[in-house]
Amino acid sequence: MPWSISRAVRWMTSAGCVVAAAFGVLAAEGVVAQGTARARAGDVAARGPLTAMATLSTVGVPVGPVAGAAHTIAALSLSSPGGLGTSGYVFGEPPGGWSAASTPPVITASDGHQLSAIAVSDTIAVAVDGSLSSASPVTAYLFERPAGRWSGNLHEVATLVASGASRYGPAALTPAAIVGRTVFTADGSIVYAFAEPADGWSGTVHPSARLRVGGPRDATDAISASGRNVIASTPNNAIRVFTEPARGWTRTVQPTTTLHPPRHGLFAFSGAVAISQRTIVAASDLSARGEFIGAYVFDEPRGGWRSRRVTARTVKTVAPTYPLGPDVAVSGSRIAVSVGAVGKDEKQCPCGSEIYIVPNHSRNRSAGTTLVTRSALLTVPESPWIAISGRTLAASSADGIQTYAISSSG
Repeated sequence: MPWSISRAVRWMTSAGCVVAAAFGVLAAEGVVAQGTARARAGDVAARGPLTAMATLSTVGVPVGPVAGAAHTIAALSLSSPGGLGTSGYVFGEPPGGWSAASTPPVITASDGHQLSAIAVSDTIAVAVDGSLSSASPVTAYLFERPAGRWSGNLHEVATLVASGASRYGPAALTPAAIVGRTVFTADGSIVYAFAEPADGWSGTVHPSARLRVGGPRDATDAISASGRNVIASTPNNAIRVFTEPARGWTRTVQPTTTLHPPRHGLFAFSGAVAISQRTIVAASDLSARGEFIGAYVFDEPRGGWRSRRVTARTVKTVAPTYPLGPDVAVSGSRIAVSVGAVGKDEKQCPCGSEIYIVPNHSRNRSAGTTLVTRSALLTVPESPWIAISGRTLAASSADGIQTYAISSSG
């Protein structure tokens, strides 16, 4: 096992191929991965329930983290040859479906800071400041959709600040999520909830609640939110599940339950998580024996997440030599898993990614079910971030955001 990818970020190599590298080794020292990475043969090969649609152009700017909501897709720029950018792009789906846009809507923080994470709903987007020092508060920028549609060059309408944050751990790993008109960001062992003020988003907004993930020196790798539930993954192989109290997201909130991978101690999470309705998906890491699963799927029990009888299903992908930066997405009856891979050396296995779509139907929800994918549904030269927006799969690329229609069988 060459490194743990539980706290990995992706960097763009000189050849434009996205790879994953341990954040503490590369990013903390400002080092960019060097060398030439070769793409798999063939630019894009799609099979099964995916149909390639438009590439949402970002005018030649490579994009990284991608987010999706109903009829809305967003992504953050990456700088060249690697690292965080200072802008993001938010696209609203036109009435006739996704189509290439000649002038993409751009969001930029007014202070010009780098942006490290993005979340989106149909009407608001939030981008997290990725240039903060360990002594700075968690800061996120909220952008509101202009009347009618996302368009033009937009600056934030509000700044979200958690002044008591510890900023423990690498700043660029600060995640974000949105449910309705509530925004969530994380720092160390705390997830902060920001509720929209009564007079709307404007000025400086402070958190309404603190969701306690762990001890004072714990970290939060990723967060996701759906309905009344928020999930947070940690480097110690756990996913904390929070359910909104009857009083709402106020004061301090403790976890409702904690999820672990099957055979805890042998298998592991890699950090990426997603939740939709009653389903949680978590990307896997290499096991202690060097095995790779793909992803784990958890279903909310009838008694809610407070029940201790939560069992996991698995999404079995074709095991790469070494998996890089797995990403996951889920929306209703569809689960997506993106897995990049390299070999023990560059000659053995070039950089590339395989994206899998598997159904999440009720007949597949019995305990211990393995959701076996017949074959890779999509092979691309980069290792993309992914999101699902309605029946659309969005994947980041060096040219923008590639969209794919998911058929009813997917």
